Formats: sequence, C-alpha cells, structure tokens
Amino acid sequence: MEKKRIISCGTRFGKMYIEAILDLKADFELVGIVSKNKSLYTENYAKKRKIPLFSCDNKVPDADIACVVLKFVSSGGDGNNIVSNFIENGMHVMVEQPVHYKEYLEMVKLAIKNKRYIAVSNFYRYIDSTKEYIDFIKEFSKIEDVRYINIECSYQLLHPTVAILCDLLDVRNYELDSNVLRSGGFVTIGVNIDGIYCNIRIHNEFNYKDTDNNFYLFYNFKVGFGSGDIVLTDPSGPIYWYSRFHMNKNFEYGDSSSENLIKKNNIIFGNGNNYSDIIWREWKNAISEQLKSFRDIVLKGENFEGFMQKELDQLIIVSEIIKLIGYPRENSFSVVNRERQVRNILFNNRLNGNDFNLMIETLTNEHIDKMIENMDIACVLSVLVLFKKIGIINNERYISIQNLDVRYYKYRYIINRWVYIFERKKYIKPYESMYYINEFLNELDFEKQWDIVRDQWSGVLIDNSMLEYYYSHAVNLYNIFNEEINPTYLLFPEGNIELAENFYNNSLMGKYLNNKISQYISGITDYKTNILEIGAGTGATSYNVLSNIRTKYSEYVFTDVSDYFLDAAKEKLKNFDNIRYEILDMNHDLMEQGIAKESIDIVIIAGAINNAINTKKTLSYINKVMKKGGVLLIAEPVDDLLELQISQLFIMNIPNDDRYKENITFFRENDWLNLLNDAGYKVIDAFPKENDVMNKLKQKLFISRKE
Repeated sequence: MEKKRIISCGTRFGKMYIEAILDLKADFELVGIVSKNKSLYTENYAKKRKIPLFSCDNKVPDADIACVVLKFVSSGGDGNNIVSNFIENGMHVMVEQPVHYKEYLEMVKLAIKNKRYIAVSNFYRYIDSTKEYIDFIKEFSKIEDVRYINIECSYQLLHPTVAILCDLLDVRNYELDSNVLRSGGFVTIGVNIDGIYCNIRIHNEFNYKDTDNNFYLFYNFKVGFGSGDIVLTDPSGPIYWYSRFHMNKNFEYGDSSSENLIKKNNIIFGNGNNYSDIIWREWKNAISEQLKSFRDIVLKGENFEGFMQKELDQLIIVSEIIKLIGYPRENSFSVVNRERQVRNILFNNRLNGNDFNLMIETLTNEHIDKMIENMDIACVLSVLVLFKKIGIINNERYISIQNLDVRYYKYRYIINRWVYIFERKKYIKPYESMYYINEFLNELDFEKQWDIVRDQWSGVLIDNSMLEYYYSHAVNLYNIFNEEINPTYLLFPEGNIELAENFYNNSLMGKYLNNKISQYISGITDYKTNILEIGAGTGATSYNVLSNIRTKYSEYVFTDVSDYFLDAAKEKLKNFDNIRYEILDMNHDLMEQGIAKESIDIVIIAGAINNAINTKKTLSYINKVMKKGGVLLIAEPVDDLLELQISQLFIMNIPNDDRYKENITFFRENDWLNLLNDAGYKVIDAFPKENDVMNKLKQKLFISRKE
C-alpha cells in the first residue's frame, strides 16, 4: 500500500499523534513537525526524536496529510489560518476538536475547492472498549429495538460524545428539548432522535487556566433495551450488561428454577486500567487506527463531501447543545489519588461481611507470588538501609556482621535471622567472611518499592493501616536499634488499641483463618462445652467464634498476659454471656494458674503460640488441662514472612526450642505435624488446603484432637 507523507502541527497533545505516526512506518513517512513559534520544548522534543522542525512562517515540506493539534479562533487560538494554508498547499487535514461548526464549514468549502478532505479527530471511537461498545450496540439492535439512552459526559468531550451517539443511532432527525435541568455543576438536556429519547447529562464547568483537567468524567453510555441495559462506564471500559428483573405472576416462594431468576443480574466485559496505560497505549493505538482510517479515505479519493457533511452535522448538534446549556462556568478542584482508600473501604466492608469467595476469586498463584516478592524486596531494602546506617555494609556491596558496633549487640540475633532469610531467598550470598548483596537491589528505590507494595497489597490482602504499620517499622529500624522508639509503641501508639485491632482483624488471611475456626467450632459445641482461648489479644478470634456459637457453650475463658487486653475485651464481648477473663501465661503451667485439669473441651491459639519460649512445654501444659478427645486449634505462620521479621519480631519472646537452633521465627508445616504428634495430638484437618490459592500466604490452621 502507498505510504503517505505526513506532517504534524502542535507538540503538546500533538505529541500523541507524532508517536502514533512513528509507530506506523509502513503507512506513513513523518516528514516534519510544524511549529508556530519553535518553543524550546518543541525544539528539544524534535531533536530527541530526530524529526525535522519547521516554522509556520517558512515554507513547510511537501506532504499528503497534515495533523493539526492547535486551538482555533473559537477557542482562543489561530489554527484556522494554518489549516487553510495546508489545504491550499494540497494537503488533506485532520484537526483536533473542539472546533465550531462555522469554522469547520469554511474549511470544508476550501477543501472542496481544492479537492481535499478535512476531518475532525475523534480517536475516542477507536479506543478498544468504546469501539467494542459501538459494535455491540449495532449488533444487539438487530435483535431488539433501542428504548432509551442515558449519557453522561464532560463539556470537553461533548463533541466525541455526540459523534459516538451518532454512530450508535445513525442519526437522521433529532429534536432538542428546550427544558434544561441545572444541578451541582451538571446540566441535563433531552434529545429525541428518530423517536428514541436520550438524556444527556453534561458536566458544564471549566478551569480556563487548566483546560485539560478539572472535569469529573470523560463519558459513559447506557443504552436501554426491553431485556436490559448495555453500559459503557468509561471510554476504556469496562462494559457491562444489566439484565432486566422480571418475576413470573404465579411464582412460588423460594423457587429459583424460573428462567427469569436463574439469569445473572449483570455480566461484565473487561476490567479497568491505569491511566498511564490508557494514555500511552490505548489512546496512541486509537489515534493510530484513526490515522489509518483517514488514510484509507484519502486513498480512495471519493465521497469526501459525504464524510465532511456527516462531520458538519455532528458539529451543528454540538453547537445547538452549547447554545442551549450555555458556556461552562469557571470552577476548579484538586485531584488526589484515592484509589487505595477506595480499595481499602471496599476491602474492609467485604471483610466484615465475611465474603471470602468474592475477595479470593480474583487472586491467582502468580498474583500472590508477585505480591510476596515485592513485599520481600521492600523489607530487604529497609534492612539494607539500616545496615548502612549502623556501619555493617562495605562499599555498598558487602554485609560484614563482624563490624557491628557493640551498641547493637542486643539485636544481633535479629540481624542473624535477617541475614539467614536473605541468603535463603537469594538476596545475598556468602563471600569469604561477608555476604555479597545481589546487584539488582542497588538499582531499586526504597520509597518507590514501598509504593509498589501499597498498590498491590492494600485493599487486596490487608487494609491500609496494616501496611502502614509495616512501613512504620521499615522507616524506623534505625530508631528502634538506637532505642529512640519502642517497637511496642508502633503497635499501640499513645496506648491506643485501634491499630492492634486492625492488625489482627483486617487481613484477608486473618479473617479466613478466624472464619475456619468459628465454622469448625460451631459444628462441635453444645451447652456443656468449655472453651479456652490462649493469647486472645484484641479478641478478633473470640468475637468471631462467639458470634457463631451464640449461647451454645458452657464457658468461654478469654486469656492473655496483659490486663490491657482483658479490659478491652470486656467491652468488646459485653453482649456475650458466660465469659471468664483471666491473666494466663502460656510459658508456665496452666493448672498452676487456675485452669483445672482435664476441664477444657476446646483450646484456641490464633497467632499467639509463636510467643511460646518452648513450644513443646507449652503444648504439654495445654494437654494437661484438656479433656481426652478435646480439640486444639492452632493458627500460625509457617514461614518467616519478611513483613513480620521487620515488625513483630521485635516484640516476640526469644525461644529456646528448635526455632532458636534453626534460626527461624516460625515452625514450618511439617514441624507442627511432628510437634503435635509428639505432644499427644492427632491432626485431623488443616487449612488452607495444598491446592488453595490462600496456601501461598504461608499461614495455617491446624485442627488436632487429644488422643
């Protein structure tokens, strides 16, 4: 196919056209950039991309097509004369909107005179989701008639919105309703198009100093049919089908077999995307498709007037709408990225509803692997920053523990733990008497890495407060080592329990395990059941269990090592009966602390037994107070999760069992199977299962029975 010579005028948004053209080397030859004033920005860009730069005042290069991305007189610019000059020099021209229909009409007259084609750009209709939506509506309209259309758009995108509406309905006759509803910066108008009524709600505000921003939305469409609605939520999607509700007249209560009831209320096509991908990929690809379509029309060399008449008709509709609603009023607002907060609210709402399937179904093994990898890297970088500050990194590349200052000897066991884990995970490797740091870590930025973790984790696996708890340790490791900050303060700032409650309540895995615990217990309790919870802490597990079993137990013994937790629990669990609150230390004989021999049917230890100094002894203490056939439920991490190594490790007891010998913080799954078996228990179940995506998170619930 013949390659067309093309020039581009304008380098602000025009840069999008230039980059699209450069990607279409088989279709176009970019012969230059034409600039009004050759600004330093334009000169630098042209030099960087090795594109010839010309001034409007001088002779421009010969070209077949010109893309003009400038303001026209109606918008305070002077693009009209430049377009006229290009047409008179034999070029077909594509201009970026907005352009008034009268301006376009003059350009069309000149184009007809010179046998050229001029088009108004609307690359939005070529964006994948928008194009799919247009094609979908046209195809579905062969099955059912359109009943109504509801549209929302910004003033800035009024022309593309009208053009898409015309694509959807093939507009022949229309009538604007003179009644206008104004509310909160929006203006709503009605238009009857060939008997189909359309409501168009326009955000009619503008920041004249920043015309590319300060609008609430791009556009969205809802096309209504008798059987349902097809909705485009944004130019880049997603699209969804909303199925109309219908109940049979002679329905039976609880009957779900009716054809109208087994259908889904909606079907979603596609997902949202980040704006960088939308702008630099989707928009550029859409502009590329638009340029190829423009080239095809030029190559055919026929029906230019028909295409231009269609464009003119659309611009006239836009002009009539603007005349009806008036020009936008001045307004501006600050835009803050709230995506994390939105995800966080949704996450916590779903957690509180125990809707685990909905939350888990979007997770994949690969997804979780990447999340864990990025969290690990963030934690490693945090520790390496500390190592530099305390002087045990040489030449930015080697860790030398021998250089540790005597002031930090009390944390030597933590340093050794970190180094052991880093070596196991291949972030460092032994080199003589030191450790060599993997080179890729030196290329990463600490803050940027934590931002990656925030984007991946917050509102997906944990809530934002938990993530910031980990981050607060990451940035305060040096202060902790110098005893300027007590790590306990980071969990209980100013003595407040709220963060601790969030830490134990607001994680997907924590809720998953608590849900499994409460489900299992509710199936085995009766009115004679005595339950003991050890290390109950904030009462997250207690509340979940008691909410499920209600009054189906004899006594629930809530225990912890601190009055602080007991006082908080009394308030939290005040609506439940037969709760006994006791100070209890799992590192001492439970019978000597008031728990009677063989009096307990169920023992719960959720996320607490890692504080046992000697796990075998603790299990033996528990065994003595349990009835034969009693059930022990232990929920624990089964790997040394790095986010816990930089946070919780500081407030955990130093063990004297095999964990200390093996330099690990948490026993592994096989260790627990052996420990429980040796202590007189038979493991009867464990969650998550091996093939469960949640198993990737390396926390486990072991359910065992005393033999």
